Amino acid sequence: MCSPISAQSVARYLTTMLSSADGVFYVSQDADLDADTTGHVYYARDDAGRRALGMPRIDTHVYARENGWAITALAELAAVDADGAWRARAERAAEWIDAHRRGKDGLYAHGEHDRGGPYLGDTLAMAEAFAALGMRDRAVAALHAIDARFAAAGDAAGYLTAAPSSAAVLPPSRLVDENVAIARLATRLQAADPSLAAVADRAMHLLTSPTLLDARPLSPGVLLADRERGLPVVADDAADIRAELLREAAAWNRGDLDGFLDGYEHAPTTTMIGKEPLHGFAAIAAMYHAKYGDRARMGRLTFDELDIRPLGAGFAVAIGRWALARDAAAGGPVGGWFTLTLRKSRDGWRIILDHTSWKRVLGSAAGGRSTMLLSALWSPEVAHETSAYFTRAPSAAGAFLWGVAIIAVIAFVGALISSMRVTSESPPK
Repeated sequence: MCSPISAQSVARYLTTMLSSADGVFYVSQDADLDADTTGHVYYARDDAGRRALGMPRIDTHVYARENGWAITALAELAAVDADGAWRARAERAAEWIDAHRRGKDGLYAHGEHDRGGPYLGDTLAMAEAFAALGMRDRAVAALHAIDARFAAAGDAAGYLTAAPSSAAVLPPSRLVDENVAIARLATRLQAADPSLAAVADRAMHLLTSPTLLDARPLSPGVLLADRERGLPVVADDAADIRAELLREAAAWNRGDLDGFLDGYEHAPTTTMIGKEPLHGFAAIAAMYHAKYGDRARMGRLTFDELDIRPLGAGFAVAIGRWALARDAAAGGPVGGWFTLTLRKSRDGWRIILDHTSWKRVLGSAAGGRSTMLLSALWSPEVAHETSAYFTRAPSAAGAFLWGVAIIAVIAFVGALISSMRVTSESPPK
């Protein structure tokens, strides 16, 4: 499993070295600098040494399939790293591919000039990318386009890797990995469109055919697809709600307060309970803009320990912990717990009731100094020496020192309260 730090390094390479001015991604970069300088020699050097030699050639073709893969990867990275930049880059690439590669039939061309296409892999990769971004309508539409064009004819099961063509030298084949991906994605999206059950079934008929099972009896992809077909369809709702909450955090962290507020149902009945109840989306939005009107006060928002539970058709509750990291000058770090009631609409899952608790997090320099002072005052060594001294000291001196100690403690408590800077600020969730 790739660590988040490694994934971030790959994403930075992708978004800097293999990114066009339009925000889409090039297909590859050569491993060798030239015929005389192989990758083994080139990449043995440090960054400065490599740049001194030059840069291996970058293939600047823009393919729908490879961009779909990159978009999905960036969306998944954004799910564990709330930096809004990853999701923003994924969304930008998705919009470009949708505008420049999607045909009238809903299929995605491989490149600018599609000689032998369309190919299943391009539209499938984009369907997976839209699903990863929470753009379910586009993902569903892409799967229906696949079903209309690539379904094997007659009694044959599964989906073809390319549309049949009289000009083709060989007939198109049915690839196991592509049919596994179709079955799994159609199963995930079945809650949004029940007719996709037939798409998943067609792919599974191929994957569970005796001929294929004899050749690949323990294919992990086939086993996963079969297992997921047996899970409740509502299970995808939890993934959608989780994706929506992560989208909200990403919008917040890129300074898009209105994008964050899109997570609430825009209705007069929407309610938020924090320090005091707020009724109606307009009142909730006004509070957010008043309290978090500049980028510094917004800080960096993260959600953790999410627990999502269905409440019946079209409703769910989400419980989790939130934390807001920001500088002391902007209010300091805060955090707490939230309970959200969400309702499913044609626009996706939206919050209709938000009940949030919050507390100040002692993370400032003053808080740190106060903590160290408190530890010093109440350490066993100091307590022992102080007790021994007062036992030995004359009564007048002891009384004087006790007075000094009491004054010091009072001063300490005052400084501690001041460092906490308790305010009436409402939480961001």
